[in-house]
Amino acid sequence: MLAVAIGIIAICSIPPMGEIQIASREQQIEAVDVLPEETKYIVVLGCGHHGLPASKLSSQLYECGLKRLTEAMRHYHQDTKRILVFTGWGGNNYVASALVMRDTAIMLGLDPNNALALTTPKDTYEEAVVTAGIVKDSTFALVTSASHLPRAVSLFDQVGLQPIPVPADIRGNPDFDYDWWSYRPDSNQLDKSTKAWYAYIGELWVKIGGK
Repeated sequence: MLAVAIGIIAICSIPPMGEIQIASREQQIEAVDVLPEETKYIVVLGCGHHGLPASKLSSQLYECGLKRLTEAMRHYHQDTKRILVFTGWGGNNYVASALVMRDTAIMLGLDPNNALALTTPKDTYEEAVVTAGIVKDSTFALVTSASHLPRAVSLFDQVGLQPIPVPADIRGNPDFDYDWWSYRPDSNQLDKSTKAWYAYIGELWVKIGGK
C-alpha cells in the first residue's frame, strides 16, 4: 500500500502530469478579455493571507489571492464606476481576508467608495449567500482561481445567481515544450496535481448535493 502511494505521488510529480490535470479543471471556462458594459459589480473571492504587519500590506495576500485581485483590478480599470466586492473570513487569529484584499486594491488605485468587504463568509457557499444580498438582480462578474471557478459558479447558481465567470490564477500549461531535463520529479507539478484533485472532488461534492 505504501509503495502504491509513493508511486502515485511520483507519477503526479513528473511533468506533464500536473499540467494536464490542473488544465483539465481550468479550461472548462474561457478567460475574459472585456466584461459587458452593464457589469455593475466584480465579486472577488478570498484566498487567504499571511499574518504580517499592516506595514507589509502588499505582501500579505497569498499568491492565489494576489492573482485574483490583479484580474479584478484589470476589469475595474476598464470602467471605474464598477464596485468591487471582496469576500473572505480571517479565522480566529487574522484580520479578514476581505479587508486585506480591499486595502490592497485601494493601494493599487481602487476608489474606496467603490469597495465593499464581506468578512463573515467562511466558504464558497456562504460567499454566494451574502453576495446575493448585495448584487440582487445586477449584472456581476465572479473572479476566482480558474480551477475553483466551475464549483464556485455552481454554488452561486444554487442561490439563484448567474455570474459572469472570470478565471484568474491560471496555472496549467499542457502545451509546454519539455526537454529531457524537464521529465524529473518536481514539487510544483505535485502541487498542481493536488489542486486539480481538490477541485475535482469539490465539483463532485457539489454535484451530489453538497455545499
